Amino acid sequence: MLPEDGRLPDYDVWLKSRAEYFNLTVEELFADEDGDYEELLDQVIAVRTMIEDMQRLKHIDPPDEMADLPMDRLINRLGLARLEAEQRLETELTARRQRLAIETAARLKQEAADRVYKAQEAALFNVEDIDVFMEAPLPEHEGKTPRELAADSPDGLKQVQAILSRIRDDKVAAERAERVRNALVDKLHDRVYRVILRREVADLWLTSQWKELGGVKPVDYCKDEKTLARCLEVLEEFAANEQKRRRR
Repeated sequence: MLPEDGRLPDYDVWLKSRAEYFNLTVEELFADEDGDYEELLDQVIAVRTMIEDMQRLKHIDPPDEMADLPMDRLINRLGLARLEAEQRLETELTARRQRLAIETAARLKQEAADRVYKAQEAALFNVEDIDVFMEAPLPEHEGKTPRELAADSPDGLKQVQAILSRIRDDKVAAERAERVRNALVDKLHDRVYRVILRREVADLWLTSQWKELGGVKPVDYCKDEKTLARCLEVLEEFAANEQKRRRR
């Protein structure tokens, strides 16, 4: 006990008062014929256990009987100490939760920025204007932009990368188709200049709109093997008609 807790009573005075509590003398109490001494010991042990538990900052209910020992101030002090410890712990936990929330928010923000950067890196090789692509709403993703989609989650980044992959594949396919078309147009040019010997007439034929080709110029109509074959048919008909005209 601390000075502010008060003082314990004189042992002999206290023991006599306890014996009187049981209507016994001190000698009769020690004789313990009816178990009163054991009951007193149990009360003292209960008080000691209570104090030890409170010193460990445990929440306890005081025993019903405390052997007439002046424990009120001690109990109040230890109870207050427990409450203060709980408040300190709650304050520390609150501060820790706040730090964790701030750290988590910062981490999530950085992770989102990293995903956006990765999306921009991928876009660098697949689109002409990165900013335009990153800010364009995507109807298939509820109007979110690639920037928002990538920032949302790793799955969102994968979806942006999938879009860029499709753009790349479409571009490759378009370039391949253009190379094929250019090769076919080259074949058409070669054939035209062989069939029509006069250069100006050959150039005129290539750039004229022919009804046999649906009113389209041969250089625009020729897109695949089938349309090339049709252009060559029209070319042969033109050449044959020109020969007939010259013979007349």
